[in-house]
Amino acid sequence: MATAIHVDAPAHVALDDSRLIINDLVLIGTPMLVASEHQNRGGDPETIIRQMIEIGATVIQHGAGQATVDSVTTQITRLIDAINHVTAEQLPGTIDEQLKAIRTVLGEHFDPEKAESIQQQLKLTFTAQNAEQQRALRTALLDDTGPLGIVRTELATHLKAILANQGEVGKQLTTITERLTAAERLKEERQRGTAHGGDYEDQVAIVLEWIHAPLEDTVLDVGTELGAQRNRAGDHVVHLNPDMTLGRDLRIVVESKAQPLGVKAALEELERAMENREAQAGVLVFASSDLAPLKGRALRAYSGNRFIAVYDREEQAPLALEAACQLARTLTLATLIEGDEAIDTDYIAEHLERLTSVVEEGRSINRGINAARKGIDTIEAGYDTLRSKALAIIKEVSGGLT
Repeated sequence: MATAIHVDAPAHVALDDSRLIINDLVLIGTPMLVASEHQNRGGDPETIIRQMIEIGATVIQHGAGQATVDSVTTQITRLIDAINHVTAEQLPGTIDEQLKAIRTVLGEHFDPEKAESIQQQLKLTFTAQNAEQQRALRTALLDDTGPLGIVRTELATHLKAILANQGEVGKQLTTITERLTAAERLKEERQRGTAHGGDYEDQVAIVLEWIHAPLEDTVLDVGTELGAQRNRAGDHVVHLNPDMTLGRDLRIVVESKAQPLGVKAALEELERAMENREAQAGVLVFASSDLAPLKGRALRAYSGNRFIAVYDREEQAPLALEAACQLARTLTLATLIEGDEAIDTDYIAEHLERLTSVVEEGRSINRGINAARKGIDTIEAGYDTLRSKALAIIKEVSGGLT
């Protein structure tokens, strides 16, 4: 809507160098409405009138350039129409001609039947390079400094060493054969009952593995092997975990006995086993309290890191043997301590007495458990007998009623 400006009274307009002065100018219509809305929103009427005069002056000032803008717009419209015509009418035909030319060129250079095609040229190039690479690879592999050449040299060296040591290998095979033969004879003797204590040694080996496996020690059955003193004293050797021994080879020897021995003979036997197996501690274990020289006790410690224990083959309570092995292990590790930090023997003796009492209490409890177990087995056997009799009576009654 056009803005109407009505002058109700003569206006006095004056210009000086930098100002336009308007006196007694009265406006109605759109200017009045805009000024009224601006005032209702809390604005200053004079401010909005000044903005309207500034905007109007700008429009009047640039109105002369509107014709130029319209002319440029007309030229741009014509240019766009020309581009649309070329794109729609002429461009598809031009593109099609160019595609045909490209297909012709590609056909000439990519035809696999032609010798000068790119495929044939690539094939010739790869074939030549492949042959050259194969020759280079064979040379590199078979050269004396190559991997196959090195392997060939090492194999020749090892074969020469094997031939040179053939005699030693023969001796080792003979030794292995003798050991296998001895083991077979021992097995036959055990089956005939002439190898005293052999079965008991197997029981002890199982318990030793149970004791030392959590500690990562190594338990070896060496009863059929000759030791440092060229005898077979010492049935089992426990090699302590090297992580605990600073890399040193520390050992415990365990000798099993299924026949009676006195204290003196038992200690001599234990000392002999320790020397033969080069062990720092030793345990002599008996198959029952009647065979051990401990007057009914299950554990006793002696000087020189020597222990006598009882592992009853019938009761199969491992506490005494476990305590002896653990004490032997502790004293063996104590050999690593030097100087003023040496172990206090009085301190060990005091606690050993308490340990022995605990072991004896454990044996008593185990006997009670075994007795209770036997009683339960007896009761179960009696119950099974009575049940069989009851079923027989029921069967007899059933037979008489039919």
